[in-house]
Amino acid sequence: MNTLHKRFQFNMRILNQTLLSTFSSAMGTPHKEESCLILSALRITEFDDKLEQLSKEFFCAMYQSQGVGIAAPQLGLNIQLFVYNPDPTAPEMIRKMGERVVCNPKILEFCEATDVEIEGCLSSRAECCRGDIRRAKEIQVEYQDERG
Repeated sequence: MNTLHKRFQFNMRILNQTLLSTFSSAMGTPHKEESCLILSALRITEFDDKLEQLSKEFFCAMYQSQGVGIAAPQLGLNIQLFVYNPDPTAPEMIRKMGERVVCNPKILEFCEATDVEIEGCLSSRAECCRGDIRRAKEIQVEYQDERG
């Protein structure tokens, strides 16, 4: 496994949308009782053609649901993986340049400045499971991409 890690900072609004505002009707969203939403997700250790194909399927599901991102637990998989694109409506050639695959993310730092936004829980499948959530405006994350 390649041990090089990427580091990045991004606006928490993108992460919130990535993890909470998208889902795939084609692949299905797990119910809150399902184990992939309760257990700690497994680290990805093999960076191969299967992971690349899985990432492509995640992007298809994300674009199909008109979201900016999607995480493995939202699709019933217990692995540390999410994909996002901050501009999913851009023309295809430009859109591809914005695609990011995030494996084994680890938050290193976060700023004290926060935003409050309404968030929901896709896995509960209930409109009543929404509320104001305060999150750091920026975080620094270490991760691996689909190539390790």
